[in-house]
Amino acid sequence: RQQNLHMPIGKTMINNFLPTRQSRQSGNTMLEVLISIVVLSFGMLGMLGLIINGVKMVASSRNRSIAAEQFSTMVEIIKANPFAISTYDAATSTTPNSNCFTTTGCSGTVEMPPNEYGVWQAHLGDVLPSGQGIVCRTSTPSGGTPGAWACDGLGRTTIKICWSESQVSSATNWSTA
Repeated sequence: RQQNLHMPIGKTMINNFLPTRQSRQSGNTMLEVLISIVVLSFGMLGMLGLIINGVKMVASSRNRSIAAEQFSTMVEIIKANPFAISTYDAATSTTPNSNCFTTTGCSGTVEMPPNEYGVWQAHLGDVLPSGQGIVCRTSTPSGGTPGAWACDGLGRTTIKICWSESQVSSATNWSTA
């Protein structure tokens, strides 16, 4: 007996390769991919939030470090001339005396403290965003805001430094060191 190995080409051959009914999993893979994309997107948004908060914290930490340096600078200036501490408390000029930068120099304890105070004030404005500071006697060291420092002339000599945190966060917050 001879077997016929001949297959007809045509409609019957194509139908043999096509499934006769659809699989139960049709469309499930697409749904799984979409859910995975959504979950991954939420994860990426969370990572972005962490990065943004990290950048804000670094900027805030930088400002606090600069304020601490400026505080130490004024402490050292006052310690260098302790007998003139009352002139630092009363210093109101924020403009450095140009005579102190010439060969004639300042005339001792009368011009030196206001000049040092003015240089310190100018430097605060340069290194801190909206940086301001004051040396005063006060019974409320942490009280006040820039322009309304709450220095009552009582208590200990206090150095107050403020700057704007608006470049770090969305609102203007004044920090005091």
